[in-house]
Amino acid sequence: MSGKLFAQPDGLLSGTSSPEGRAFLGTLYSKLPVGPLRWRSPQPTTSWTAVRDATHTGSPCTQAIGLSVASGGGGGLVTGSEDCLYLNVYGAPTTKNTPRRRFAGYGFSAGRSLCSRLRRQL
Repeated sequence: MSGKLFAQPDGLLSGTSSPEGRAFLGTLYSKLPVGPLRWRSPQPTTSWTAVRDATHTGSPCTQAIGLSVASGGGGGLVTGSEDCLYLNVYGAPTTKNTPRRRFAGYGFSAGRSLCSRLRRQL
């Protein structure tokens, strides 16, 4: 896969592309929800001047995985981070009049973006 640049309002992103499509992974959705921003509404990101790498997914949100207490386990292994407000953006191989659609994963109870079928196809 070769690199591909994408200009968005806050700055340039460097993603990946192939004949099957383009991907910009781990793009910031908002300022990091840590410190004074913890438990607050997402805040807009600040602009940047250097090209940002968008070839890797962001960290998953904090969650416990593994055996649940109900099934006799210890509650699972805690994994992830509060620094987890990232989007993975996938697109068609061309930018000419390409329709756009946003899918939000608000229904997930566990897992992370690495599970995406689109990610495996690109």
